[in-house]
Amino acid sequence: MQERHRSRFLKSNAALDDYGSGAELGVYLKLNEEVFGPAGTRRLLDAEAFCRETGLNESHWKSCSGPRLLLPLDEGRFDAEDVRMGRMYLDALHFGIRARDLSYYADLGEKDRRQKWRCATG
Repeated sequence: MQERHRSRFLKSNAALDDYGSGAELGVYLKLNEEVFGPAGTRRLLDAEAFCRETGLNESHWKSCSGPRLLLPLDEGRFDAEDVRMGRMYLDALHFGIRARDLSYYADLGEKDRRQKWRCATG
């Protein structure tokens, strides 16, 4: 998980670095695709279908929703990336890892993003 998100942050940082150099629209389209996935139709699931797909029960759902682990792009609608993350969280929960421990990476990523944004915007 960390490696994949790190890769996306590095690509995002590169695009933000190009911001001041008059980068072309293509750079921002690539950034958009990297952050939000390829353009096209996405199959979106509601919370009930998401839980069925991932195997998360109500208790798991609540524990992952609180510490900002489940962050769908569309509020209350989950795509394939969300399902992959949900399954990963379920595996971690079965190994005894607590949701609040998993949130460390989400919090760290958010801090890094805010820092990079502050630096990029002056």
